Amino acid sequence: MTPDDQETPDGAKGGAHVPWKRNTRALLLAGFRGAIAEANAAAGQATAEQETRVHEFRKALRRAGAVLALARPALERAEYRAIRVGLRDARRAVAPARDHAVASTAMSSLMLEGEDHAAAVELIATLRDHEPNAAEVSARMIDGAQRARAHAAAFEAALPEELSWRDVRRGLALTYRAARRARRRSKRSASAFHRWRRRTKELVAQLALIAEHAGERARRLHLRYLELSGLLGPVADLIMLRQILQAHGRSHERFAGLAETLRQLRLVEARGLYELAEPLFARRPRALARRIARAVRRDADAAMGGDGGDGDGDRGGDGDRGGDGDRRGGDGDRGGDGDRRGGDDGGDGGDGEQGHHRLDELLGAASALERGPSLAPGPGEQRTEDDSGSDGSPE
Repeated sequence: MTPDDQETPDGAKGGAHVPWKRNTRALLLAGFRGAIAEANAAAGQATAEQETRVHEFRKALRRAGAVLALARPALERAEYRAIRVGLRDARRAVAPARDHAVASTAMSSLMLEGEDHAAAVELIATLRDHEPNAAEVSARMIDGAQRARAHAAAFEAALPEELSWRDVRRGLALTYRAARRARRRSKRSASAFHRWRRRTKELVAQLALIAEHAGERARRLHLRYLELSGLLGPVADLIMLRQILQAHGRSHERFAGLAETLRQLRLVEARGLYELAEPLFARRPRALARRIARAVRRDADAAMGGDGGDGDGDRGGDGDRGGDGDRRGGDGDRGGDGDRRGGDDGGDGGDGEQGHHRLDELLGAASALERGPSLAPGPGEQRTEDDSGSDGSPE
């Protein structure tokens, strides 16, 4: 039995000084309400540029979805899915406006030459001729914001009073597991790379909320994944550009070369980021959950005047011997999280600070990943952009 699981004289669990143990439900509710409030504010900013409004609106709804996912193990599956699908649909309603806003900037940054440059210029002109109607986009945001307020009420009603810090840690482990699995397929599959980026962004939002009510150790863990998330964005833009190119220029052979250039650039950069992210996804889900739990507890100890220990490792248990799945729906990781092809079947031993020092070095050299000298796909590489795999949750 760990210190956090020992009974205190009044019969309550130990660790009452840890905010996430003392106010679990209140902190999740505040996080969800805050995200929905930001979405409403973005939808109502009539004087702001539409590009900014759309970006802030979608970002806030993603944050709300991340908080929802933290509570996933404690929610009924139907309730969880209904709220998540509602948030997703509100984001998707304005996604074309976001893509059009980003496409021109992303395409211009590629520094293309020759026929590829000419095709890119033509595509940008085509996009400007097909920009979404501003009034329609605003109406969709206002409608989505109204629905989001209803989702906030539904979330509060669905969230059980007995919600625990352990439930939150299991929700974090589920998100990490989905990101970890998508990463394995990301080198060859565009859809898997998108899933990896989405789940990593969700993980970043979850760690940000946890760290907000913890301290320096939890913030350090959050920043490591935040840095990675920033590097994944430009590759996701390459995928988006190719999809737009196919949608607007599939009947024109002169766009074929540009489409292939975008595909190969994506393959090169995805491979590099796969290796770059290895230290952050070496642990199994429950080990990551124990690591953040230990960091939060040490932060709380430090805030109370204690030592708090050095580092944020996960030596010593934190009482999380159960699975990381839903208590009501059976979405747990019954079969472990190892890769059947080998390479992830080791135990939960930490990569420790050595792995993160390595990540810091790689992040410092990330500019080398911008454009590889060879754009040829590797032997036996799949050319399809499709990947039917799923992490089991609506995007």
